[in-house]
Amino acid sequence: MTIYAKGATSVSEFVLLTDSTTHIPKTGVTVTGITLQYLTKHATGGYTMTTYGAYAAGAINVAWNATLTACEIGLGFYRIDLPNALFAGTNGNRAAVILTCTGCDQVNWEIELSPKVDAVLWAGSAIPHTTPTPFAGV
Repeated sequence: MTIYAKGATSVSEFVLLTDSTTHIPKTGVTVTGITLQYLTKHATGGYTMTTYGAYAAGAINVAWNATLTACEIGLGFYRIDLPNALFAGTNGNRAAVILTCTGCDQVNWEIELSPKVDAVLWAGSAIPHTTPTPFAGV
């Protein structure tokens, strides 16, 4: 499971795509054939499946792209840009991500969304965000 801050943006994941017949890492995948879906559970118990398709070919040295790009890194690894809507948390705090591509095994992973954390305060290296009580004297 991967944990991201709720509201995260411009997130890319590295995934290993394997051949659906030999199950060895697959190179040369046509990234425009990649489809990403994610499943979220509502607080009321229902589910929503959202599908993103039409990935554009990207380049490894280019930052995350709102048009959702994918590119081959090498040895069967690909960089996949994830949609910002996945991290909005409007349908709960967890999502199952499903990545499919012709000729490849399906790739699944789970994402958990956590509230943003004040890391400086959490680490104990800052004064808590409260008004100190004045010293009353001796």
